[in-house]
Amino acid sequence: MWPASCVVNSEAGLQALGESEMAGHAGRVAGESLADETAGLNYAWMVLAQRLLQEDFARGLPDLGLTPEAGRILASLSQKQIRRLARSSQVICRFGIKDQALFASLIGKGEPRAVRAAHRAE
Repeated sequence: MWPASCVVNSEAGLQALGESEMAGHAGRVAGESLADETAGLNYAWMVLAQRLLQEDFARGLPDLGLTPEAGRILASLSQKQIRRLARSSQVICRFGIKDQALFASLIGKGEPRAVRAAHRAE
């Protein structure tokens, strides 16, 4: 299991950090290395991705940007395999918003229509 400092993905964990610490460290936990942050992000993403695939494989694939084969592999990984893979020096997940208008809309600087259009296109 990852130390609590590696995975800050729950509401309680975010509250425990406090807004001032988050603002001062851009979300980093004091003393946490970039490798620890990467491992925590990778682990959290793979656990979430596995859950999405188990609940609705067909919908999870495009949401996660995975091929069916990659989805089957990820869905079948054990917790031990996920922890080992999470320690990769590379970020495993990728940023899913590639459309500038959609991104601007989500941060409040664009047209809400872009969000609706992107959802219809999926």
